[in-house]
Amino acid sequence: FAALATQSMRVTGLDHPGQLELARRHVAAEGDPEKFETVAIDLGDVSASFPRGFDSVWLCQLLDCFPEPLVQSLLERAAAALSPTGRVYVVEPYCDRQRRAPSRIALHGTSLYFACVANGQSRMYHSSDILACVQAAGLEVELDRPAGPWHSLWVLKRR
Repeated sequence: FAALATQSMRVTGLDHPGQLELARRHVAAEGDPEKFETVAIDLGDVSASFPRGFDSVWLCQLLDCFPEPLVQSLLERAAAALSPTGRVYVVEPYCDRQRRAPSRIALHGTSLYFACVANGQSRMYHSSDILACVQAAGLEVELDRPAGPWHSLWVLKRR
């Protein structure tokens, strides 16, 4: 995504150093490295603030990697990073929004994997769980639409 986005805008990636190195390689190969900067951060550290002044913060399949208190923290830090007219974009595959049973079953299986094997903290969420975090973070849903057959795109703004 960062490589594609750098073709039309400046992008700042926030993640662990190893993930950022991988992103830099992709941007160098397929995007514009002059428009890509990185900030190494432990997203699970609630005291680690995001850089400020962004028009957009993009959180794609990120929130399901964290337990609900950290989801709320991520959304609060994303909101604090926004310019006055900025928006937070969230893309997630919510369990309750799957149109077909195999998709729901796959997400529930992934949730079990996250909870028991991967990191013991994250899971695949129902949309109402994340909506509660959105509201607690001082944000509201401005736009809610499908993004392909399995995901939802939420555009969030400050209340």
